Amino acid sequence: MFQGIIKQLGLLEKRSRRSLVISPEKPWAFAKGESVAIDGVCLTVAGFTKKVCFFDLGEETVKKTTLGRLKSGDWVNIERPLRMGEPISGHIVLGHVDAVGRIQRSQKRNNSVLITLDIPAKDCLVAAKGCLAVDGISLTVNHVHRSNGRLSIDFCLIPETAHRTMLAHKKSGDLVNVESDYLFRLLKLSNVKT
Repeated sequence: MFQGIIKQLGLLEKRSRRSLVISPEKPWAFAKGESVAIDGVCLTVAGFTKKVCFFDLGEETVKKTTLGRLKSGDWVNIERPLRMGEPISGHIVLGHVDAVGRIQRSQKRNNSVLITLDIPAKDCLVAAKGCLAVDGISLTVNHVHRSNGRLSIDFCLIPETAHRTMLAHKKSGDLVNVESDYLFRLLKLSNVKT
């Protein structure tokens, strides 16, 4: 389980169909078998050296996320799992991607970045002022527009988030991993009116 607060970036050194080799920008003591979120996707550390970390990709991960589309030289968001007793600064993120969304618009305004994301309505549970994880980043949804089975979701990256993550570097047409708020999903599954 994660919280959507990105602590570090990593450089994709190599990708094969079923594996990633990532070099964190700062030294980080990984443990074999540890869960790590890469662009919001929960992966298991398969191995590591002093400079790189190895991850295996399952077929479902390749099909349902953006990780299978990454290229050597791409930068990714990295987050370690929550530790018991650690404060939650974002929201509960599982690393189980619901949909791949497409950036419709990314516009710098003052020190912030306004982003509009397009996703199929059937693939994501979201509400205005609720939470959404985009490439693993915990974000507050500003507005949700529904039209023709699609969702257009507006959110704002504050300067700190824009600086610490790769999302501010995305442009119109780029793809991102999207995960619905876990608590919102539980409410929907239990048929509680929201």
